[in-house]
Parts: sequence; structure tokens; C-alpha cells
Amino acid sequence: PSELGVPQGVKAIAYLGRLEKEKNVTALVEAMRQIPDAELWIAGAGAEEPVLRRMAGPNVRFLGFLPPHQVPLFLRAADLLAMASHHEGLATVVLQAWATGKPVVVPPVGDFPYLMRDSGGIITPDNRTPSVAQGLRSMLQQIHTPDAAMAESYKLRRKSEAYGWERLTDQVIRIYEEAMSRRLAVVG
Repeated sequence: PSELGVPQGVKAIAYLGRLEKEKNVTALVEAMRQIPDAELWIAGAGAEEPVLRRMAGPNVRFLGFLPPHQVPLFLRAADLLAMASHHEGLATVVLQAWATGKPVVVPPVGDFPYLMRDSGGIITPDNRTPSVAQGLRSMLQQIHTPDAAMAESYKLRRKSEAYGWERLTDQVIRIYEEAMSRRLAVVG
């Protein structure tokens, strides 16, 4: 954490990604006004950064772009990952957070409902500031219950394994092999 310039021992909410309108980081920054006992650590860069910096209170830190080797360190240093995007596909940052044992707070967009079907954090009702703030407060309360936090951390690391490169590669190869065998059956 000192390598990243963030303090230890604070409740920390991580955001990692582009700072663009569709990512709706403004909802996260606004939500922090309702959560003064925690910090939001923003890692990323983009067109919205000047606006976000003007909006940010004292409990919001901007870390800039992080090189890939620092991402696990960043996620491990935080308590959870939060997103409030308007649109998403398969956000790999969620899988990265799970791989470090961290839960997420995300809106019901893109692949989030599918990914979160059996836990992994909280899906907010929408991506507006009040819903985001409530989701963040709830998740912070849950993870600061020591026994529950340890069990959840283990479960999240196991859950992320389903999306590991080795397993995904095997699945892609199997799909190609099935397609080729059907093609050969039709041609042959």
C-alpha cells in the first residue's frame, strides 16, 4: 500500500478503470459524501478526471493509471471494488477483485447479474448515487464482520478460478473441436 501512496487501516473502496462518462464514476464520488468514514481510491485516467477532482471531497484519492503488476496490490489493499457503470460487458476487474478475495458493489448492467447470480458482492437496484451509497454502506458493514469476511474471501477466490485462463482456454478449444467435428460430419 505505501508503494501506491495509500494509507493502511482505513476502510477503502477501490475503483479501477477508465474515467469516462459511461463509467459513471460521479455516482461513486457523490456517494462518498454519505460515507465519511471510508475512502474511495480511484485508479485510472480519462476525460472525466478534471470534473471528478472538482467534485471530490477529502475522502477521495486519485492514484492515476496503475501498471498491470500493481493491480493485485491495489485490490488487496482495498476492502472492496465498486462500479456504477451505465454499460458493461464482462468486466475483468470484477474477476480480478474476486481473485484477491474482495467483494464488489455493482449496478444491474451488462454481465453483472450473470456474474453475481450466486454472490460475490452486492448488485445495487440501479446506478444512481443513493443506491450506490446504500450498497457501499451495506458491503462495508458485511466485510467488517471478521468471520463472515474470511469465509467470503475464500469463496470469492474460488469463484474467480472459473474464469482463469487455463479453464477458459480449454472451453474455447472444446467449442472449436465440436464445431470442426460437426463441419467434418457435414462435409464428409
